[in-house]
Amino acid sequence: MNRQWDQGIIYWFASNPVAANLLMVCLLIGGLYSAWTLKKEMFPTTSINQVQITLAYPGAAPDEV
Repeated sequence: MNRQWDQGIIYWFASNPVAANLLMVCLLIGGLYSAWTLKKEMFPTTSINQVQITLAYPGAAPDEV
């Protein structure tokens, strides 16, 4: 087996900077493409199906509140 792969992927990328830079450029292009094609809304509509009520009523049961 190749000695570079025995050292690990970080060693391989450190000894092959062109491959590391190509991977970085591909990730940057993919990220920019995703950012521009992502659906964005200023005030998106959301539906919350849950209500949380917190209050202090010492000695009372939950159904009394």
